[in-house]
Amino acid sequence: MKKNHIILIGSLFSVLFVSNLIIPILIPNSTISFLFDTSCRTNSEKTLYSLKKIDPIYPFYAMRYYGDYGFLDVLENGTELISEFEVQEGWGCTCFSALNSSSDPVFGRNFDWMDEGSLFLYTEPSYGYASISTINLGILGIEPSINIKDPTTQKRLLLTPYYLMDGINEMGLVVGIMAISRASRTYNTSQPTISSLDIVRLALEFATTVDEVLVIWENYNIEFGSVPIHYLIADPTGKSAIVEWIDGNMNIYRNEQSWQVSTNFIFTDGITPCWRYQTATELLHQSLGSVTMQHGMDILKACSQDGWTLWSNVYNLRTRQVHISVNQNYQKIYRFHF
Repeated sequence: MKKNHIILIGSLFSVLFVSNLIIPILIPNSTISFLFDTSCRTNSEKTLYSLKKIDPIYPFYAMRYYGDYGFLDVLENGTELISEFEVQEGWGCTCFSALNSSSDPVFGRNFDWMDEGSLFLYTEPSYGYASISTINLGILGIEPSINIKDPTTQKRLLLTPYYLMDGINEMGLVVGIMAISRASRTYNTSQPTISSLDIVRLALEFATTVDEVLVIWENYNIEFGSVPIHYLIADPTGKSAIVEWIDGNMNIYRNEQSWQVSTNFIFTDGITPCWRYQTATELLHQSLGSVTMQHGMDILKACSQDGWTLWSNVYNLRTRQVHISVNQNYQKIYRFHF
């Protein structure tokens, strides 16, 4: 079993007794380990038990999902998103890849959204690659101050593997999503239909490279729901690509430099003025796509939006390390590695 943990400074935590569950609540400056639980409890109980609050101020949690979660059935029979939102001005995420061969490849991601609350999720399915991903709690209708006694909240926490905003698998493949104004996929009756977030899970569990992701994604119809999105994917070989489905067509924009930037405009329609896109592009151009983890976080800070940026993640595609800042608190960085 793989060892993995989020590293902070110090070592102190308390325990909250809730219903029949014991929920570890993190006190600042401690270390969280996603260790395998061999108790006789059910996988669902072990998953909920593993929930930990990481940040003492902001609603940032970590959880390990035990066992499989029916994803193979989803891939065979299809599924759809359960959430409905109307995109608002300010919901503008930023993703970039920095792939200069003189340094480790890095992927940066700001998630800008109205709902507070985020979950850092570790999964290790029996049939695919382990991965770490970030989920917005509001998308699942989970309140930031998680009430673990609530049966509805418990059910929604067990759905989190299907609602990834970004993530990295144990092979160093990274996927990030961004909202756009429209997206549609031509329907093929011979293919199953899955959601636009399911394909993030699909990539992380079965692909190691950008090229593999593109082949896999072509085999599914995609339901985009009320929030159309496009994707930036990257791998440790130095490849990245923006992928969007516009007017039924799958359009792929591969990196032509040793870096690539994507925000919330549709590339198929042409690059439009976006200060976040321009800022990240200029900073990556200056560094020639050679970016440390700290430099990557500095780029995300420069592109962050007050009141909107809920988390900033920097992924090292070679070492599979993740640096995380929540709610624009760039003085406190949480760290994870497989």
